[in-house]
Amino acid sequence: MNNFSILYRIEIKKILSKKSVWIMLVLGMVLIIVSELSNILPLNQNYTYPDGSSMTPAQFYHKERKTCEELSGKRLDDAFLKKMREDIRNFLKGKEYIHYRDSDAGKYQGVWYAAEKLGYENIISLLYNQYGEEKFPIDCLMEDSAKQYYRRMRENLETEFAQSGLTEKESEYWRQKADQLKKPITYEYAHGIQTFLQMDSPLIWFAFLLIVVSLAGVFSEETVHRTDAMILSTKNGREPVCAAKLLAGATVAVVEMGIVLGGNFGAVLLTFGSKGLRGALMLVVQNTPWDITIGQALKLSFGFSMILAILFALVTMFLSQRLNNSLSVMAVQVGVLLVGIFSIPASYGILSQIWSLRPTAFSLRSFLAEYRLVELGGRLFNAFQVAGVLYVAGSLLIVPIVFLGYKKMQIEKNF
Repeated sequence: MNNFSILYRIEIKKILSKKSVWIMLVLGMVLIIVSELSNILPLNQNYTYPDGSSMTPAQFYHKERKTCEELSGKRLDDAFLKKMREDIRNFLKGKEYIHYRDSDAGKYQGVWYAAEKLGYENIISLLYNQYGEEKFPIDCLMEDSAKQYYRRMRENLETEFAQSGLTEKESEYWRQKADQLKKPITYEYAHGIQTFLQMDSPLIWFAFLLIVVSLAGVFSEETVHRTDAMILSTKNGREPVCAAKLLAGATVAVVEMGIVLGGNFGAVLLTFGSKGLRGALMLVVQNTPWDITIGQALKLSFGFSMILAILFALVTMFLSQRLNNSLSVMAVQVGVLLVGIFSIPASYGILSQIWSLRPTAFSLRSFLAEYRLVELGGRLFNAFQVAGVLYVAGSLLIVPIVFLGYKKMQIEKNF
């Protein structure tokens, strides 16, 4: 065990000694965080209004955060809507002629203008998403009761079921979940978490590339540096060496995924506030039938991301052993990432469903919106359940393959 711990530490040091890994990590994190926070940076244009006033991006989000945090904890019901609408109408007295956005078309002019000045923009955006297909969505937003709003939410969800090509059994599965949603929902300001979730796909892609760069040479560098014969002839056998490499690679991958996700999550929470974790998921993911909180959804996302990190690491090390060339490994993995960006329409049935579960396409929002189910033994399983089993099974399958390949590699060199 002591010898194995030494091997493990040596492999960790070898991986972390690559300057390219650190350069990529620092530059990538800076670029992603700047992209996430671009809306509030001073380089962005000020918000200019028809009355001649203006706000910097930082002032705008400070105002929004102050107003919305005061409203946090209140139920999104008729009383909530009445108070917001009265504030908007009072602000717009004598200014009804103002046309600030194209979506202001209809009886109500200047609603977005008032919402931004009063700090209601986050709430208006939340409500507006349910009326996007209407000719005059602002009219609906300013007149519908809370009951009508929730009915519209359910209608939009049914539309998504139809567009996904669900069977009646699948639709009924999700309807039962949607029926369990508590209404009226309690409003929580969660702009920071929403910003983070909008970036989860790029974050996974960056972590994937970082893992590939870190681990592409775990096995192949033995051949390049001509140390393979010495390493493969150790008196304690190849198994401890191989196990140390796999464990070290998986450890580095998990840490890198944690740094990428944790660093960016911390940045948006420090900027936009850390409240909202107890809020309903539908506050940040529209038209969802999932009856879980934002905090629970984030735990699910982080857990899956760690499983993905291990899978990415094992696949990369498998390729490193088989191809014996770091550049070839990186080329293959970049190709996998690029191909994975493309999606297959739902009309292709089972092929589209399988493709939607590819590891490089994982994002919390896309998996939550994957309504197609897999039926086994009379039971229905959702995307998270199926993908979780596939990712773990894939990881477990790769380990013995790498061990056998490493042992075979030693035997071949003896002949």
